[in-house]
Amino acid sequence: MKELKNPFKEMGIEKEPPADLKNKVMRQIKLSQLFADTIELFTLNYGKSLKDSISNEQNSEEKL
Repeated sequence: MKELKNPFKEMGIEKEPPADLKNKVMRQIKLSQLFADTIELFTLNYGKSLKDSISNEQNSEEKL
C-alpha cells in the first residue's frame, strides 16, 4: 500500500490543527468514503441483479 504524504509537513507547519477541526475533517472523509463504497457496491451488483431478474422472468415464462 502506498504511504500517503502529510501536506502540512510539506508546508513546513509544525503545529497540529485544532482537535475539533481535525475530527470534523476526518468524519467528512469517512462519510465520503462510505458513500463512495456504497455507490461502488451498488453499481457493481446492479448489473448482475438486473440480469438475474430478467433471466428468472424468462425462465418462469418458459415453464408456463
